Amino acid sequence: MLSLNSVIALSQNQESFKFINKNTVQLELGGPGIFYSAIYERFIINQHRLKTNLNIGLSYYGEKADVLATSAAHSSVNQLFSISKSHHIELGGGILFFKENQSNLSEELKEKDYSIYPTARVGYRYQKPDGKLLIRAACTPIAEFLEKDGIHLWPSLAVGYSF
Repeated sequence: MLSLNSVIALSQNQESFKFINKNTVQLELGGPGIFYSAIYERFIINQHRLKTNLNIGLSYYGEKADVLATSAAHSSVNQLFSISKSHHIELGGGILFFKENQSNLSEELKEKDYSIYPTARVGYRYQKPDGKLLIRAACTPIAEFLEKDGIHLWPSLAVGYSF
C-alpha cells in the first residue's frame, strides 16, 4: 500500500511536457520558402517526450521579382524530441513546390511550370507546454536534381503563436 501511494505521488509531481495548444501559425525567414513563409502547423501526436506535427507553408514573390520562383508551397512531417519542458529538438522531412519564374529559366526548363524538391529539417524549438509563443531555428537541406544537382542548406528562423 505504501509503494502504491509513492507511485501515485510521484506521478502527480511529474511535470508534463505535452503541449496544451495543438495548432500554431508562424512567420519563418529562410527555410524551405527560401526568403520567407507563412506556416500553419497541427500536432497529431502529443506525448510527454515525443511530438509529431504536420505543417504547410506558403510564400509569394511576385512575377517581377528577380528570383527563380514566383511562389512556393511546402509541406512536412516533423518529429519533436522534448529535452526539457520548453526545449525541443526538431527533425523532419517534406516536399517543396516552386512555381517557376519563366524569365529566369534555361530553355529546356521553360516548358515546366513548377518544380518539386525534397526537403529536410534539423533544428531547435523553444515552446512552453502551456505557452503561446514559439521560436524555432533550423537548417533546411533542399535537394535539387535539375540544373545544379546537389543539396542546398537554408537556415531559418521562425516566430509563432500557438492556439
